[in-house]
Amino acid sequence: MENKKSILIILLVVCIAAAAAYTAFGMEPMGNSQLKKAVTSLDDGETVMLNEVVPFDWDKVVSFPPYTSKEKMAGDLGIRSFCYKDVLSEGMVQLVFIQGQQIMACVTDYAENTGYSIEIPWEEGGDAAAILYEENAKYKVVKDGDITRLVFISKEDAKW
Repeated sequence: MENKKSILIILLVVCIAAAAAYTAFGMEPMGNSQLKKAVTSLDDGETVMLNEVVPFDWDKVVSFPPYTSKEKMAGDLGIRSFCYKDVLSEGMVQLVFIQGQQIMACVTDYAENTGYSIEIPWEEGGDAAAILYEENAKYKVVKDGDITRLVFISKEDAKW
C-alpha cells in the first residue's frame, strides 16, 4: 500500500513538472492552429468580418512593427508569456489575440510559413496597431498562391 502511494505521488509530481515545462518553453497557444484553419479555408474574393472568422473568444488583436523584441511586446501588453517571438523583419506576420489578460493566439512568422496574413491598420507614429472586437473590422479575402491574405477594408464602429 505504501509503495502504491509513493508511485502515485511520483506520477503526480512528474505530470505537474511536465505541464509546467510545456507552458514554460513557449508551446504555441491552441488558438494558433484554429486561426490558421479558419483563415485558410476562406474563399478568394469573399468579404468577411474578423469577428466571424476568428474561431475563439478575443477582445483585441495587436500587431507590433518590425524589429520589436519579445520583451517590448510583453511590457507593452502587460501580459507575461513565453509565446512572444522577436519580429525579425518587415515581412513577418505578427499577431497577438487577447481575451482579458489571456493570450488566445500568438503568431510571429512569415506568411509563407503560416499560410496566411491578417492586415492590421497602423496609426502614424504608433508603437503597435490594434483592432478591438467591438470595432467589427471588415476584410477582403485574397488568395495569393498558397497564402490567404485578409486585406483590411474598414471598421464599422471605429473607436479612434
